[in-house]
Amino acid sequence: MGIYFEPPDEEAVMTGADVHAVADDLNMAATLCDFLQQKTADHLLSLDRN
Repeated sequence: MGIYFEPPDEEAVMTGADVHAVADDLNMAATLCDFLQQKTADHLLSLDRN
């Protein structure tokens, strides 16, 4: 599981505040990915126990 980035159609010029906002969004996405990966691993482990 992962997040894929594609190049934008247009150049993106960002302020410092814009970069901070993107960083916050990426942090939340990373947290969600970690959560989902752990839930998947836990689920697969529970299947092996049955």
